[in-house]
Amino acid sequence: MRKITVSNDFFAEAAEALRQGQTVKLLIGGQSMYPFIRGGIDLVEVVPCPPDGELPAWCCPFYQWEGRYM
Repeated sequence: MRKITVSNDFFAEAAEALRQGQTVKLLIGGQSMYPFIRGGIDLVEVVPCPPDGELPAWCCPFYQWEGRYM
């Protein structure tokens, strides 16, 4: 299995953009979400958390844990 690691600097910038209310688009690799997300083809749009803090059931959260972005 091929593994791609992205610098935490990129994710720190993405987190800051989200804190400012902006969205972040990522080209995702891999096939674990196929056919819903096609690796290397589909863009995923990451949006800021809703003001009430409640995430939809289908949501995949982007967060920081022990200094690493998940």
